[in-house]
Amino acid sequence: MFFESSKPVTGKYFFDRDKELEELLSAIPRIEKGATTYIALLGHRKVGKTSLLQKFLEEASGRVLTVKIDCWEKENLSLEFFQSYLVKVIDAVLINLEIPLSIEAALLNKEKTLKALVDIKNLKIKALEPGIDALISISEGRYNSSVISSIIDLPEKLAIELKTYFFVVIDEFQEIENLNKFKDVKNNIGNMYSFLRTKWQAHKRVNYFVAGSKITLMKTILTRKNSPFFQHFKIIEIRCFPENEAKKMLKIVSSKIKKEIPSDLILKIIDIFGTNPFYLQIVGEELCRNDLIDEDALKITVQEILFNRSGRLYLYFEDMLGKYIGNSASLENSLIAIAKQEGTLTQKAKELGITTGALKTWLKRVPDLIEQTSDIYKIKDQALGLWLKNRSDLSQTIPTTVLGNEAEKLVAKVLSEIGFQLIYQSQASRGAFDLLGIITTQKIGIQVKKGKFPFYIKAKEINEMKFWAKELSWKPVLAVVFYDKCFFYDAEKLKQHGAHFKVEEKTPYIKNMLKFAIDR
Repeated sequence: MFFESSKPVTGKYFFDRDKELEELLSAIPRIEKGATTYIALLGHRKVGKTSLLQKFLEEASGRVLTVKIDCWEKENLSLEFFQSYLVKVIDAVLINLEIPLSIEAALLNKEKTLKALVDIKNLKIKALEPGIDALISISEGRYNSSVISSIIDLPEKLAIELKTYFFVVIDEFQEIENLNKFKDVKNNIGNMYSFLRTKWQAHKRVNYFVAGSKITLMKTILTRKNSPFFQHFKIIEIRCFPENEAKKMLKIVSSKIKKEIPSDLILKIIDIFGTNPFYLQIVGEELCRNDLIDEDALKITVQEILFNRSGRLYLYFEDMLGKYIGNSASLENSLIAIAKQEGTLTQKAKELGITTGALKTWLKRVPDLIEQTSDIYKIKDQALGLWLKNRSDLSQTIPTTVLGNEAEKLVAKVLSEIGFQLIYQSQASRGAFDLLGIITTQKIGIQVKKGKFPFYIKAKEINEMKFWAKELSWKPVLAVVFYDKCFFYDAEKLKQHGAHFKVEEKTPYIKNMLKFAIDR
């Protein structure tokens, strides 16, 4: 399976970042001529920053030493950052020298750690000695200024002794701010960003790239006049793919696995999710698990990954929202209200029953999630917006609203008004039902048709509905949409005429769907 959503995408399936990659790689000949070029990549989570950085690391391998530190490697950044930084720098040197040794692996066992430190000392690389001393110090809980300084200076000292250059990549750089809350940092270092700037400015053979997904915060760190890093970094904003590249990715990757997604479905995928490469990878991966790639498969795929509580994008958005808002139910409700219907601050505040001042204060906490155009507030990410809608009172019909045809939308509207939840089913044999209607513990399999009376439906379709309804303990219902009206029929009571079932205006229909559903 060539769709890849669990790790950075590189190689021949690396799309649409050639210009940015060239920018990163150009920093190598520049530092060789004595000029450092600090670059900051800004972009929402999963938009492709890590894939771009990984591609750079691959291309730079053999030309310079490289190390990448992810500040979101663990849920909350702690003083372990310094150990991680130190270990990754040492291991980068060992890899470059083709020495079959890893400090990171050795740390899992005390005896292996001691042996690894002895082996490193035997390498006679003088610059590694302060690194080993620092590792021992922090293992004993000593984080004084000289220890932390030696860690941050280590790449420069190694590069000088080994007559090479080092590129240090720090992902989710805005999380460094969290180190300032630790007593050891506050007492020995002061502000972490000021400390890093002072150190980095003295380095001549180390180049720094940083990346961050909290765009507003990153811009504050890098562009505010009183910030330590004011004008130190060239900023590159990594956005979602252009539509043509998104189409190209879905077409090429799906065709490589002989599950080519039809062009009309590609357009629907982009219409629903936009062009975020991570979302497209997940949709493509899940959709191509189906034997037949058609509209029904897409409906079920989208519902399962975005609207089901165990879906991959559902869980992703749940985690992402938690990182932005914490446990603030008020802020979450505000975002849901905006997702349901964009509007002015005054309109949304009135709807929520709060003051405009309170709402404005809450929304200031999530500037990366909200955009404002002519006083109208809306959710920036359309897929996130749909997910938020699904957490509102619209959840009963949101799948059909997003994915359904006009007939299915009308059926969903009529049934939701009496308490049904309508979803696209994936359990029954394909084609038997379009929708699954759920109320309390009762389930109704619904086939939706649009037409005029008399309406004919093949006997095979009704019989298939009956078969699967019995297998699944559902009640089978035929819904016929005639202009703007919807009629429901008990498939068990329809009469067969030859190879068809015939539905006429005089055919008895279900007048009370609620009663029909709950009657045993």
